[in-house]
Amino acid sequence: MAEFKLSAQLLGHEADVRAVSFPSPDFALTASRDCTVRIWKRTSETPPKL
Repeated sequence: MAEFKLSAQLLGHEADVRAVSFPSPDFALTASRDCTVRIWKRTSETPPKL
C-alpha cells in the first residue's frame, strides 16, 4: 500500500467541503455547504514542516 503524507491544510470554509477539483497542479477549487466556492493557489513547492 502506498504511503501518503499531508502536504497542505486549507483553512477557509465555515462548513464541510462537498467537492474538490484540481484543474492544474497549482490550483484547487473547493465547494462547501457554507454556500461558497474557493480558489486555492499553491504558494510553495515543498510541504510545510510539522
